[in-house]
Amino acid sequence: MATQKGMFNFQDMMKDFYDYKPGSDDAEGRMMKNAYQGNFLQSALDSQLAQQLGQFNSGLAQSNMTHQADLEQRNQSALMKDEFSYGQQAADAQHGRDLGMVSAVGEQDRLSISAQGTQDRLGYITQGEQQRLIDSQNNVSKEKIAQGSYDKDRDVANIQGETSRDVATTQAGADTTVASTQADAARDTTKTQADAARDTTKMTADASKDVATIGADADKYKATAAADASKYGADKTVEVAQTNAQGTIDNTRATGDETRKTQDNETRLKAKDRANMHSYARSTARAF
Repeated sequence: MATQKGMFNFQDMMKDFYDYKPGSDDAEGRMMKNAYQGNFLQSALDSQLAQQLGQFNSGLAQSNMTHQADLEQRNQSALMKDEFSYGQQAADAQHGRDLGMVSAVGEQDRLSISAQGTQDRLGYITQGEQQRLIDSQNNVSKEKIAQGSYDKDRDVANIQGETSRDVATTQAGADTTVASTQADAARDTTKTQADAARDTTKMTADASKDVATIGADADKYKATAAADASKYGADKTVEVAQTNAQGTIDNTRATGDETRKTQDNETRLKAKDRANMHSYARSTARAF
């Protein structure tokens, strides 16, 4: 069975090299073997020394790393301790500054609130005084307005009462005048009829008497008209400024005027009739 040599046939090469024994005349072979042996020893020694050095360096490195880690830990601890101490000192200082700031701000706020309270109280006092003055002025104005309204209502009531009385007086005067005129006209008519009857039976004497009666009636009518005119003139002077009653007074006056005009026309017609009757009576008397 064939032996596997491998890619470099290293085993055969080692066997050949180790089995090779140079002769006494083979100086090169001996030098090569000696060189190989020296190199082998050197390599083995270097390897041993390298291993020892590696172990030493490893131990030294571990010791150095341990020492470094210890130093780093110590330094880190000291640094962290210092940082913590500095942080605490800074925090304490900041806390003190914050307390001072809060105290200062609180003091300023209290001063501001106190000043604001004083200003507010003064403002409220001033506002209350102004409001009291305004209320007092409003009360005075209301009292004046109420008094003016009361005076106006009283004056209006007085004017209306006076106007009503004046209207009633004027109306009563007009009614009295109309009644008096109508009564006079009725009496004159009755008397005229009686006179006409007497004139028919008594001719001349009665005619003279009728003429005298007509003159007296005319004078009486004139006196009545003058009295009515005086009364009407007196009525016109009653409170011309009473505008609310002026229409009523004007209507009453117009009614009285129309009534008097009507009575005047009736009186003139009746007087004309009496004059015609007297004329007729005289003509009849002359005829007898």
